[in-house]
Amino acid sequence: MRNRPVFRYDKVDASDQPPTYDLYHGTQRVATLRRRGASGSPAYDVCVMSHAGDQDLLAGTLRDARALAEETYTASWREGAYTDRGPVREI
Repeated sequence: MRNRPVFRYDKVDASDQPPTYDLYHGTQRVATLRRRGASGSPAYDVCVMSHAGDQDLLAGTLRDARALAEETYTASWREGAYTDRGPVREI
């Protein structure tokens, strides 16, 4: 069985901003999902942070944005891009 990161999402309450969600792995914020102001696609900006540099991505729906953020973070984490978290180990 592989170790999988556990994620938590918090909605950022800002009345003057489009809906925004912060993605956490444990207590560390690792991504931000933000609804784009203009209608049309893609609808969400996804910013995944890492020690190697932030990745700015786009997604059509909130569900897709969440999956993209989780997959991108997990791939970077497995490659050791988050040195303070340590690499994934097989158990």
